[in-house]
Amino acid sequence: MNQPPKIKSARKLIGFWNLIAVVLVVVIIFWLGTIFKNKTPSVWLVLTEPFNRVSSWLASMIPRFEGFKNAQIQQRLIAEKVKELSSLEAQVSALKSENEFLKSQLGLKNKVNFVPLVAHIINRDSLGLVDFLRVNLGSKDGVGKNMNVLGQNGVLVGKVESAELKSSRVILLSDPLSRVTAKTNNASGVVVGQLKSSLIFDLIPKNQLVKPDDLVVSSGLDGIYIPGLPIGRVKKVINLDSELYQQAIIEPLVNCTELSDVLVIQGLK
Repeated sequence: MNQPPKIKSARKLIGFWNLIAVVLVVVIIFWLGTIFKNKTPSVWLVLTEPFNRVSSWLASMIPRFEGFKNAQIQQRLIAEKVKELSSLEAQVSALKSENEFLKSQLGLKNKVNFVPLVAHIINRDSLGLVDFLRVNLGSKDGVGKNMNVLGQNGVLVGKVESAELKSSRVILLSDPLSRVTAKTNNASGVVVGQLKSSLIFDLIPKNQLVKPDDLVVSSGLDGIYIPGLPIGRVKKVINLDSELYQQAIIEPLVNCTELSDVLVIQGLK
């Protein structure tokens, strides 16, 4: 059945406008695409700029953190080196002290051959009833009973009474139990301890001459002490008619209260 002319015209008009609409939509989409295509990079850069800045800052801080870490390592290494240096300085100081002490014994070296051991005093008599020292060398170091003990310049100050593993007890000449056979150029006798660094030259025969300032040395007749070791000088002679022997007060050549190190003679060769 044939449609009226008006209906046909209306349908054609609608079709035309539909075509126009489609074309417009396509054009608009194309135009928008072109706009966003050109604008997207700028928009992306704007959006990502804060993140880029943070990333750049973090990247710049990494070397700083590494430098800080390296600085800490360097400081720790320096502290360790300073500690090692302090220890070495203490050892050098101790060796210098020991060397000076040994130098003072060179005069004795010409008289006898011996193996010296430098010992540090770690304890002293505190009661005043005996005179002794305790040193930091013992049997593990080769120290043994009756070894001679010297102060500066090879002066005899005592002997080893007993030796433990890591320390030794030294009885001084001034101890009341100490006895040393001794002599001067013209007299002989026995040096007896009187406490507090006091010594008496006893049992000197009446017919022997002893006078003030005479040097008293060990004679070696007791079989313990090396002969010729200096002990002290005669300060005063006591010669009583009622006594069978003379006596003399001896002034020691070394004040044992001032000693910090002693020389132990390990053995004669």
